[in-house]
Amino acid sequence: MCKADPLYHLNVYGFTYDPRKEPSEIPFLTYPYQDKLIADFHDAIRTGEDLVIAKSRDMGATWLLIAVFLHRWQFGGLCSFLLGSRKEEYVDGDARSLMWKADRLLQW
Repeated sequence: MCKADPLYHLNVYGFTYDPRKEPSEIPFLTYPYQDKLIADFHDAIRTGEDLVIAKSRDMGATWLLIAVFLHRWQFGGLCSFLLGSRKEEYVDGDARSLMWKADRLLQW
């Protein structure tokens, strides 16, 4: 079921992290706009099209993109993705970093 449906995979097995809340690790239950964004991510990857996202903070876009990359990596066969950040320290190391988020999603 996880392979067939990325929304099922994320909503049943995914968690996100918000240090402002207690507990800080929260089940990832997507909103309808996030469901559409996940579908848009998958479509853009499949078609090779660019995707521009207008977003604000706390919309979950970074977590969603990483979740889509991980889903395709786990269930989609041979693939390769690159992650970049505006600051080197946000690539890996602490909760603000992209690879930390990927590591946490895989641990959950």
